Amino acid sequence: MFITRGRVAIEQVQAASDSAGPPVSLRIAARSAGTAVGSLAILTPDTAPTRLRAETEVEVLVLTETALDRLTDDHPAVAAALLHATTQAIAAEYRWLAAENLALSR
Repeated sequence: MFITRGRVAIEQVQAASDSAGPPVSLRIAARSAGTAVGSLAILTPDTAPTRLRAETEVEVLVLTETALDRLTDDHPAVAAALLHATTQAIAAEYRWLAAENLALSR
């Protein structure tokens, strides 16, 4: 999903500490226009339960699995570039999270 306008919060959905209570959302990041969200979902459907919550009025472009398959078949070089950009974005996010984790552990 590509954000073309606005800002969204990315929230991790967790079970409530009280098993009878509703799930709890923890804001883990925010993204705004010009960025992509859901990069990990391109690589695997087995991702942690997250959700997006609009913080402002938002407009997005969605790349469906069907469209991605068609892109791969019709334009393999573009699909390869998208996959490369996706892995770079995931790696950058991982490095940032690792640095945050290290800072919090000190």
